[in-house]
Amino acid sequence: MQYEMISADCHVDLCWLPPELFTVNASAGLRDRMPYVTDGPKGSVWVTKTGAMLGLVNGMGSAGREYVPGQIHRSDRMAATGLYDDGKRGIRRLTDPELRLRDQDRDGVQAEVLYGILGTTRRLDDPEAAAEVMRIYNEWLADFCDTHPDRYAGLASIPNQPVEAAVEEVTRILKRGGVRGLDVANSPDMPPLWDPQWAPLWDIVNEARLPVHFHTIGGQRPDFTKLPPVLGRVAHAVHITGFQIHMATILMSLIFGGVLERYGATGRHRRERHRLDPVHPRAHGCGMGGPVQGPRSEPETERVLAPPVQGDLPDGSRRHQAARRDRDRQRHVGLGLPPPRRRLARLPRGHPA
Repeated sequence: MQYEMISADCHVDLCWLPPELFTVNASAGLRDRMPYVTDGPKGSVWVTKTGAMLGLVNGMGSAGREYVPGQIHRSDRMAATGLYDDGKRGIRRLTDPELRLRDQDRDGVQAEVLYGILGTTRRLDDPEAAAEVMRIYNEWLADFCDTHPDRYAGLASIPNQPVEAAVEEVTRILKRGGVRGLDVANSPDMPPLWDPQWAPLWDIVNEARLPVHFHTIGGQRPDFTKLPPVLGRVAHAVHITGFQIHMATILMSLIFGGVLERYGATGRHRRERHRLDPVHPRAHGCGMGGPVQGPRSEPETERVLAPPVQGDLPDGSRRHQAARRDRDRQRHVGLGLPPPRRRLARLPRGHPA
């Protein structure tokens, strides 16, 4: 497979999964606490018997919101391909491996790193049920990725509390196989990552040599509907602009908690490059962790701190791709930096200064 563009931050949202996935595959004792589909005022909706609202079936984004034309540009672009209309007809393009490949081809993407069921842990507010949901999802994800392992790099969803549940699920996944990394559920109420109670997870991840991901979730989202329109736009701008800044807490917790020193000093802990391409592909993504790491000869901290190369996904029109690539190079995060900082910015060797 020739890779020119790998999307390093794609998603499989719970609302696009098969409606009976969790109730059919749950253990008997947890079946009544699983997400299921029922009728709602705006169509079929994912809920739990404890009152959790998990979004419209085949809705928009991780929360399964209703698509409203003209509000979000990127959603309008997806709607223009018929995505949401297909969803209303029960055609789940995002969770059908063959149909998803067609969308990859349309976008000019050759492979995707797949985050999954973002925010489910927080919305369920039931750690034991959340761990079961993630186990079921990870089984589904492994089968999904096995259909085209050269095109799908799935990240297993790992519960964030209790830590014993995280270790148990990682241990199970290592025996099962079929995924390319681990995505620990990121939520404001999880134990801080500098706490020694996480040590058993770092131990097993270190031995497995799998990349660990934490996806951005931002800070507390204001209720914009309770503000006057002008102030609502101001609050929204503040929230969106500061969204990524909260990931500093994750990184600083790992640094000051001694995680990098503990495992980096031995030379055993390696954040492996996803085995999608032996050369450095152009990638797009957010969050901490991802498929673009530096060569093994560099210090551990430089590999961990290296951000992915940023760039927009092409619109599928090949005659525009060359010009788009030129513009993306000019927007590169490391352009114009001195050599030491260029190495941290992960500029390819020989990139124009």
